Amino acid sequence: MTKQTKLSPRRAEVLSLLAFGLHLLFFFLTFYLSQRANTLAGKIEAWHFLGGTLIWLILCLLFRQRRLAEDERLDAEQYQRLRQEGKDTSVFEGTLVADSLHLAQRRLNWMEKYLQGLFAIILSLYLLGIGYWLYRSLRAAGSVALAAHDVILETAALMAVLALVSFLFSRYAVGMSQHRTWRPLRAGGSYLLSNALACFVLAILLLVADAGYPAAERILSYVLVVTLVLLGVEVLLNFVLDAFRPRVKGQYHRAAYESRLLGLFSEPGGILRTFAHAMDYQFGFKVSETWFYRLLEKAVVPLLACQAVALYCLSCFAVVPAGHVGVLERWGRPVNVSSPFDSGLHLKLPWPVDSVRTFPVDNIQILEIGFERGEKEYDSQTPILWTVKHWQDEPPFMVAISDPNRLYQGALETARPAGRPGSVSGQNNFDLLVVPLIIHYRIADVAAYEYDRRTSHIDPVAILQAVCYRQAL
Repeated sequence: MTKQTKLSPRRAEVLSLLAFGLHLLFFFLTFYLSQRANTLAGKIEAWHFLGGTLIWLILCLLFRQRRLAEDERLDAEQYQRLRQEGKDTSVFEGTLVADSLHLAQRRLNWMEKYLQGLFAIILSLYLLGIGYWLYRSLRAAGSVALAAHDVILETAALMAVLALVSFLFSRYAVGMSQHRTWRPLRAGGSYLLSNALACFVLAILLLVADAGYPAAERILSYVLVVTLVLLGVEVLLNFVLDAFRPRVKGQYHRAAYESRLLGLFSEPGGILRTFAHAMDYQFGFKVSETWFYRLLEKAVVPLLACQAVALYCLSCFAVVPAGHVGVLERWGRPVNVSSPFDSGLHLKLPWPVDSVRTFPVDNIQILEIGFERGEKEYDSQTPILWTVKHWQDEPPFMVAISDPNRLYQGALETARPAGRPGSVSGQNNFDLLVVPLIIHYRIADVAAYEYDRRTSHIDPVAILQAVCYRQAL
């Protein structure tokens, strides 16, 4: 009796009702925080939260009807027991009364067959429609500046709290869905887990954007929009495929609004079970019953978590190659420009807090001015006429000639046709010259090369090219 009470639909009904209220609360809270911090990704995540209310609403209605059908079944069993004991049941006789004993079950069958499909269509249309509208809003909004630093920090902290609460609630729902009676809870738990992951990533990227990389928050906005559209397409495809899928009596049938993609994150062991069942069919023995599979199924989530943590911890190490120096940048701002790291292994804070940029200070750098190399190379010892193209691209420069009566003017006029634009014949006092130069340089001062306040946002190689062009002409 205790086990039956624990697996009663009432508990799942209460959980679904609480999750419905939680999604509504998080929708308004996330929308308010995004308005305050002026973040587009936060607004998209708010609409992502609102989509989960449809799933929890149908789950609440479904488990309520299951509870009524369960109560109806107990009443029917009590009625049959009274009849077997020979007690007076005349008050329960009649076709109308007998049919009423199975009314809740017929309503439950109708909800599982039709109402769930209707909610799947509504959810798919919502996700596709809101995804298209948000995509157009993103394109029209352009680049949006975030709020002040203190507001961003508060928003990131609150988004992390929302992510933690959503994660704990989703794991509880997914854990309950392991029992057959509560299996539909997996749809809501998987969707809420996607909200938790999105809030956690949003909290991190808000800090990254506040540190001087606003593109990170912009990229997350597009990723969230694409996620909404993909989920809408998946729900619509599930609805179409379920119409042609055979239904076996007594076997659990997944609802169309239960995402298989999100199930990969909420229950990674499900992939192993599918693989094991395929191996059972191919090899003719129970792979899922072997000790190795059972060990792997229990350890797959801890192993993946440990690998993810180990990979993230590797970002605490920075390797500076030989002949280079490394400048530590904390949130995009240099820390040790005056004394950069030498070649070797160095410790730093994990990404995205710290990063190390390396500069080849011992190697000679080459800068090519006035030409672009091609596939064909010429021997420097072999003379080539000026009429033959030397390089793949040789942009000519218009050079003013101060004295048209110089001694080499006659040679130029002889080599080039008279009256040609750019020649020095007639009244023209300019010429077109090809000036291929190869500049060798070495970085002596990293601070002046990359972190000068006047040129900190300009490519230093582009500055050197501009200086060389100006000096050459």
